[in-house]
Amino acid sequence: MIDPAREIYWRKKLRRLRFNAEPLSVQVEKYRLSTKVLSAVIGGVSLMFLAIFTAFRRPDIALIFIAVVFGPIVALSWWDFKRLERNFVAYQKEQGPRSD
Repeated sequence: MIDPAREIYWRKKLRRLRFNAEPLSVQVEKYRLSTKVLSAVIGGVSLMFLAIFTAFRRPDIALIFIAVVFGPIVALSWWDFKRLERNFVAYQKEQGPRSD
């Protein structure tokens, strides 16, 4: 059994994961899928903006707009997911053979 102090520590580090619900690996996989879907939706919206601005012969403005508005959303969502995944891997290593 895990030490109560370490459990509190890991609950803080993995705060978006629920320890008493489904296995943590399943939850991490769901976050990966939702991050991929978010990236795809933002990519589709970005293509729409590019098409509209290209129709008015200003794709340069669309590319700047996409980079400033949508780029950080995708980048931060992947950064946050990778942070969560890295913490989960550290948690798994500390737990030993019992992964979830």
